[in-house]
Amino acid sequence: MAIKRKEKQKISKNKMNAEEVKCSQYVSFSFRYLTTNNDHNFKGIKDKNKKNKMYEDLNERLQEISSDTYKYWTSQDKRRGMTTIPYSKLKFSWQGNPKFRDKLLTKDQPVYKFRFGNQDYRLLGIKIGSCSTFYIIGFDFNFSAYDHGS
Repeated sequence: MAIKRKEKQKISKNKMNAEEVKCSQYVSFSFRYLTTNNDHNFKGIKDKNKKNKMYEDLNERLQEISSDTYKYWTSQDKRRGMTTIPYSKLKFSWQGNPKFRDKLLTKDQPVYKFRFGNQDYRLLGIKIGSCSTFYIIGFDFNFSAYDHGS
């Protein structure tokens, strides 16, 4: 019996997700697509003392994350590892090059999150392809980027 086209698409989408989780590459970062929205980029923290501490925490966390693989980070709990939300759940619209947004940031595009700074902040990014660079698109400094719910 032949597999219908929609079923084939579903199978390949599931296969892509499985490959993504099994990715044995170490995480690398790019700020190429960081939002120009000042509430969710490096200008998001106004207090100089808090900003210095945030930079220290971010630097420490980036080093920690890049010392292991995507597979490892997806296997950790949400407080330590990498979790996702759909792009459509972000409460801020990504501001930057519209070509990028219109091509890559679809409503169901997963946005990956890492916590840092004693769980106070979130690093938000996307991956293009199953095993690629983590493109940082923004930060959540005050729990306003998406509904944190339960």
